[in-house]
Amino acid sequence: MGLLSVKSAEILERLNQHRIYQDPINRVNWLRLNLDDYWLPEEALSLYGITEFMALSPEQRKALSHFEYLHFLEAQIWLEGLFMERLSLSASYARKNIALLKYHLNELREQAGHSLVFAEIIQRSGLPRVATRFHDLGWMNWFARHSSVDSVTFWLTAMLSQEIPDRINRVIRQNKNTICPAIFDVATFHTVDEVRHISFSRRMVDAGVKELSSGRAFVIRFILQRMLNQFADAYFYPEPGLYDFAGLVPGRSWASLARKNPHRIQFIRQHLAGVLHNLQQVGVPLTWRPR
Repeated sequence: MGLLSVKSAEILERLNQHRIYQDPINRVNWLRLNLDDYWLPEEALSLYGITEFMALSPEQRKALSHFEYLHFLEAQIWLEGLFMERLSLSASYARKNIALLKYHLNELREQAGHSLVFAEIIQRSGLPRVATRFHDLGWMNWFARHSSVDSVTFWLTAMLSQEIPDRINRVIRQNKNTICPAIFDVATFHTVDEVRHISFSRRMVDAGVKELSSGRAFVIRFILQRMLNQFADAYFYPEPGLYDFAGLVPGRSWASLARKNPHRIQFIRQHLAGVLHNLQQVGVPLTWRPR
């Protein structure tokens, strides 16, 4: 029997019954989207804390916050695309379990709504679209597309990819008075929705790791460790072109400063601490070290 046992089906049915769908597009006051406010708190920016950053004008720092936020949105669109792709393929067997089918369809609807909001922000910003390395992350792309949605590997990957961005939304929400109101709206509804998604992922992981042999657990830790290293590097360290777009040229020099920035390293450590603790709790100990 897979992870989606009778007990899991009962959980799914309860989740389906208590879910009230609201179109994410209508949960954002688009008139409040502007480039005059920060889109990320300064302490969440890759250059925060270094002398060169502190010497920048407020306008330059705000511009960097816009592009780094868009960088995070590109990550979300990529992650949710992988998740939706897998859920849609799973419908061929989920049709035999109506609770599971309903849950998958609800998930697809919500994830598509989130990605539509992210795409709307990118378009409405009028800013050039930033280049990222997400589609080149071989481990994560392969396993997200090929691992069974009924496997613990899939749900560990989902847990990892949900919890890291969720913490950025929480950082935004802690800085309501300095963040663009429309961006705060997005962080708010996304945080609320992710609580349910993360909770279900953890339940699936809890059920799955208990059945793993020591050899299988070792292989999964090996895979997850590489996924974490690849994703964290691409997520927290933007490509040089992003800095060029923000008016910080040459971008390669600023990207190099970001990698050497001790504040950034500490920010990532603190950001990942809760994620790694949750994985440790389910028997998948991982570590992160700067490259």
